Amino acid sequence: MNRLVMLLALGSFAMSLSPMTVIGQDVRASSPEEQVRKAGAAYIKAFNDRDAKALAEQWSPEAVYENRLTGNRVEGRAAIAQQFEELFATATQLKLAVQVESIQFVSPNVASEVGIATFVRPEQPPAQIAYSAVYVQRDGKWLLDRVTDRLHGAVDVDHHALAQTIGLARCCTQD
Repeated sequence: MNRLVMLLALGSFAMSLSPMTVIGQDVRASSPEEQVRKAGAAYIKAFNDRDAKALAEQWSPEAVYENRLTGNRVEGRAAIAQQFEELFATATQLKLAVQVESIQFVSPNVASEVGIATFVRPEQPPAQIAYSAVYVQRDGKWLLDRVTDRLHGAVDVDHHALAQTIGLARCCTQD
């Protein structure tokens, strides 16, 4: 009996030392900032893998995306998934790279990220868009709750041409 109690205690101690994973995010082995960065990396991977479902799972159920290029506001995980499905159908070779400029915590469960998203397609110049993202932590997972983007380093730009460059004209323009 004492041996069983000792083995259980040792097993519990060993589990407390190992990283705990919640839906792909290691929540004990890293700082909150590292967790947000890992969530961002998972988003980029899903985007570049063209996996609209995995991409949508990176957003909270009531998330909001505001696209300054098209003026559209997309609300909810399902609508965001549909937007990405349409984007991937029209922009077949579009890739995403992100440069995070800062991550600040508004509260222990809310983080604000600012950065530059670069969209790359073969035989076209890269399109850079500055963004701000709000992450919320739910059930141990950091999720995008609101993303707003704007043109980076440009004042006079043909928004329709830029939207076409990154494949947004067909899937996201207002009728």
